Amino acid sequence: MFHKLTRDWLKRTLERWQPGVPVSKEQHVPAWDYQLPPRPDARPGERPPISEARLDIRIPEPSGRGRMINVDIIFADPYTVDLAELRRRAQKPGRAAADYVYHKQQTYPAWRNPTEDLVPFIIESFGHPSVRAVNFLRQMAPSDRSLRSLELRRAYRELSCITQQRLAEVLRSAEDNSKPN
Repeated sequence: MFHKLTRDWLKRTLERWQPGVPVSKEQHVPAWDYQLPPRPDARPGERPPISEARLDIRIPEPSGRGRMINVDIIFADPYTVDLAELRRRAQKPGRAAADYVYHKQQTYPAWRNPTEDLVPFIIESFGHPSVRAVNFLRQMAPSDRSLRSLELRRAYRELSCITQQRLAEVLRSAEDNSKPN
């Protein structure tokens, strides 16, 4: 639910910032499709399934060079069972987001689609966005100085509200409702 809410919010924001520029959502990018490992119950000679790359947002780069930007939105949980990594993530906010960015870049490598860019738009559960997400918002924000500052503040405020709604939903779903108050 919150993934789609965030995707729709980002689409509306980009349409407001880049009027007249086509912003698509849920686009298939065949260059980043990849073959999954064979299923354990697969018959000999049966082809493994293909994972289709469906990315959340697709928009032309504002520089006008003709490149496309594909955005993949993910909420990242900083929790891990690896205690050493958990300690590092607690010491440095954004580490989990950086790990997810790395994973997305491995899943959709630039060499397989050199004419298009991938922006892993990662938001940690407690609201910390990845560096790539922040840079993408800055890249796409209006260039007018007075409008730019207002629009970026608005975007961060709205994104913060979505993140807090998601966190509240996670907490509510973890609540034990079997016992009476």
